[in-house]
Amino acid sequence: QSILNYIRTLASAFFIYRIQRADVLGLKIFEVGDKYYFEDWGIRNAIYRFDLFTDIGKIMENIVCIELLRRGYNVYVGKFGGREVDFACEKNGIRTYIQVAYMLGSEGTAEREFTPLLAIKDNYPKFVVTMDKLNLGQRQGVQHLTLREFLLKKEN
Repeated sequence: QSILNYIRTLASAFFIYRIQRADVLGLKIFEVGDKYYFEDWGIRNAIYRFDLFTDIGKIMENIVCIELLRRGYNVYVGKFGGREVDFACEKNGIRTYIQVAYMLGSEGTAEREFTPLLAIKDNYPKFVVTMDKLNLGQRQGVQHLTLREFLLKKEN
């Protein structure tokens, strides 16, 4: 109970953001499995040693989460069946699904990141955001964006 109280206090002070898990099909909120993202990654580094090689994916996911919140989205960790989508967001009645990966260095990595989004059979926008230098286009309607493109993307 003490840990939960500390987490609630950190969230209410905007040190961390609590992102709930939700079923992709109906955005039903799950009671367990929340993820937490830091407002300031430096605070996290003061607590836990920074290691670029193991942290780069977490940093990117954190950046995308904070940017989605800044843009006014309701943000959830998407879950359906045994799969997870990094972010299932909603704004003005329109959903958006986002997977975040460091790089799509191999076909296996690309398949791992695109497959969960391809399994969602609705027509809402779906994106894979990476640090690749080149935009790899789209795959069956799922758009690849570099992190830079995502951060500079104007909303419709």
